[in-house]
Parts: sequence; structure tokens; C-alpha cells
Amino acid sequence: MSSGRFEVVNYETGENYDKFYEEKEQPSSGGEGVIQAVESDGKGVPMIKKEAAELKARQGKGEWRLKKKAAMSGISLYSVDRKVP
Repeated sequence: MSSGRFEVVNYETGENYDKFYEEKEQPSSGGEGVIQAVESDGKGVPMIKKEAAELKARQGKGEWRLKKKAAMSGISLYSVDRKVP
């Protein structure tokens, strides 16, 4: 697929986001587990030049030059029951 097609799909997805969640049926509370869990996934993205210019020129001992920052790409929330061995 060309990059133009990805832009079209991304735009159409954004338009339908609110409609999708308005029509989505809420889960029943009877199916909830005892433990609430949260997960997130991140991806390193290159810093823009403006942010990179604000970094210290000389690093101290054991310090690393930051070339990337973390961007959150997904968060999920769910519940589970205890697993007793």
C-alpha cells in the first residue's frame, strides 16, 4: 500500500471513532474479575531537533545521550480472577 492510502485509512478511522464507542455495548459487571490490571506499550521515537538542542553537550559518568523518547502506543485495562496454585 502507498503511504497515501494509510493516511486515508487513518483519517476515516478518526471520523468513526466516537460513533463506534457510542454504539458499542457495555460489558456486564457480573463478568468482572477481582484484580484490575493496566497495561501499556511504548515505542521509541526520534526526538525533534529543537528538543535535542536543549540537551547537555557533555554527559557525566554513566550518563547516556538521549536520542529517542518513549511514545505511548496503546493502553489496556482489564480484570482477572486470582489464580490459586
